[in-house]
Amino acid sequence: MFENCILNNYKIIRILGEGAFGIVFLAIDINTGKEFAIKAILKARNIINSNDGTNKCSKILQKYLLQLLYQDNLSSLNLPVLDLNLIQHMTREDLLQVPYFKELSLQLRVHKHSNIVTIHEALDSSYISFIVMDYYHKDLFTSIVDEQHFANDGILIKRVFLQLCSALEYCHENGISHCDIKPENLLLDDNNNLYICDFGLSSTDKSLKKNISVGSPYYMAPERLHVIENNNNSCLEYPTTKGDIWSLGIILINLACMRNPWLKAHQLQDKTFKHFINNPNVLKNLLPISESFFELLIQILQINPLERKDIHNLMYEVAQLDSFTVEGPLNSVETVEFEIVSDNYRTENNSLVQDAVDTVFSSSSSQTLFDMDYEKNEMFGQPVQSTCTSEGDTSFVKDCATNLIAQNQHQPQGFVNV
Repeated sequence: MFENCILNNYKIIRILGEGAFGIVFLAIDINTGKEFAIKAILKARNIINSNDGTNKCSKILQKYLLQLLYQDNLSSLNLPVLDLNLIQHMTREDLLQVPYFKELSLQLRVHKHSNIVTIHEALDSSYISFIVMDYYHKDLFTSIVDEQHFANDGILIKRVFLQLCSALEYCHENGISHCDIKPENLLLDDNNNLYICDFGLSSTDKSLKKNISVGSPYYMAPERLHVIENNNNSCLEYPTTKGDIWSLGIILINLACMRNPWLKAHQLQDKTFKHFINNPNVLKNLLPISESFFELLIQILQINPLERKDIHNLMYEVAQLDSFTVEGPLNSVETVEFEIVSDNYRTENNSLVQDAVDTVFSSSSSQTLFDMDYEKNEMFGQPVQSTCTSEGDTSFVKDCATNLIAQNQHQPQGFVNV
């Protein structure tokens, strides 16, 4: 429908994907021939009901884009270019007035990190904004499941995961929580470098109210999904950054085991997760993980958000990890020396990483990310947008957060065979 349409100097090639409030196009700069990803973001979000989902948003976006392109029977548009520096430095109050610039503003604040997708420019129109970014043809889901690219090499798993941690730590240091870390939002270049994209659900709130769902269910922390009410529960909010830490734990399981441990961290809706709450050792029955990997995972997947391992210590532990699985090629993994230089991750043993990057991986495993045979969209689910924000800075009381443990303790009712 939009093939060969031109926005300024960008010719649209095809649609790459559709999200809650946007469509991503592959485009080529007609002056240089370089490929870019252009995300079209609907500005009038109030016309979409939260239950309408991606299809409704996509249809509305396509309608407005067609109106823009063909109002004068043209197949090209010359749109004004936005001032990125001005948008980057918008205040919280500014963004409340123009919420459709929030994603652009937050990503601009961190996109200088070498493992976050770079924004080159932004175009504007009455109903749609266009963000022009670097294009990468592969996401982590495709690499893990379809290509099984990480199945045989623990060093490559460490390299990609440490890059992810470095980028996310940089976001947190700049006051931004991503809130939707999942394989679809992690892109790879031809040299196996990872890049975080899609800041559509990101937040500068230091805390979010309990049970306010933000993100994609498979990767969402338990405090985002379900906290049991009781008379001793006085904690109303939980730190936003800790939800990203939980997502990192699930991503690390994806990389090493090519599956998820459960469908969602909701004890009333997922029996497997309920058994994990009662006995974390269940994780060793669900996944073919080594003892050392298990010990690391239970430090990340803590029910109490404040007891989850911080990113910097997590990076060190992953670099030193000697095995991921109980058998197979990931049973023995060399340690990696690393250092944080500015906002970048790099290894000191460059030759070792280069060997990992140049290796062609193969696997006879028939496992997928989940035991069930889901379609890709069903596997990840649709992201959930929070409408709740916290005002001002919030101090956290540790005793308050520890209530999560007591709230989630229930007697197991049998064991789940996987």
